[in-house]
Amino acid sequence: MPQNVGFGQVYEDIGMKVGDVLETLSSRLGWKADTPLEGLLAGSADIVVSGISTCAMPSVDVVRRTIAAKRNVILCDGHPFYLYDTYWSGLPGLQETIDKLPETAVKRRMIEDAGIAVIRVHSAWQAAQPASAAQSLARALKMPAVKGSAGQDFVVCDIPATSVAQLAQHIQGDGKRLIGNRDWPVSRVAIIPAMATPARLGDALRDQAVDAVIAGEVIEWEGGPYMIDVQGTGRKCALLLIGFANSLDPDATALAQWAKGNFPNIPVDVLHNRSDFIWSVKGPSV
Repeated sequence: MPQNVGFGQVYEDIGMKVGDVLETLSSRLGWKADTPLEGLLAGSADIVVSGISTCAMPSVDVVRRTIAAKRNVILCDGHPFYLYDTYWSGLPGLQETIDKLPETAVKRRMIEDAGIAVIRVHSAWQAAQPASAAQSLARALKMPAVKGSAGQDFVVCDIPATSVAQLAQHIQGDGKRLIGNRDWPVSRVAIIPAMATPARLGDALRDQAVDAVIAGEVIEWEGGPYMIDVQGTGRKCALLLIGFANSLDPDATALAQWAKGNFPNIPVDVLHNRSDFIWSVKGPSV
């Protein structure tokens, strides 16, 4: 195999194509070709793979870094063109409106001109590895003693006794938000990446020792009021929100490890968010 493969240059002794990647996703992750808003969302199945990038959010920055690294396949959790699931993204006229946005056209052209294939593996990855995102976030937060059970999409971590305020300081980023009291004690944390619905929060809070939850996001007329009611009934359990994309970002590493194991002769890079792109504005009101 050539040691310095240029962008678009064929690995002649491998010849793996994007279609082969899709077949592997199907056989080993259970991905189905007819899954809406997932699978091959840009590029062609005939592209010969020069390298793979993994990420949570396939942003313009990720596309540029993929090009710079001479890779031409992006495996991701998010959608490159701002759609999420069939419920929210299936609202009348939404997809047509997004397709007409100038930013969509620029990004699509950038991907096409570079000959990149973007493959979204959201549902298949979650089904095959339901706790992976939670475990990845726990590792990123350096929280040991992760507890979980089969099929569970969150994890529970025992930590040295601290306070909500100190726990918040332990988490990097400027976009953190809190529901609860910063002075409450914490020794057991549930980690729920992405959207923390009342059902997911309720599952984690069945463990009465859980006194804080770190989650990606809540719907403010749903998950937020649920936690307010949990606290209103007397339970001192805080909710720290770190952002939907931020909570999933560490799992790009787990996806890369999976890709390396299943495509051992293909270079694989992990492309994390460069920074916390949602941040709180502090200071006097304007």
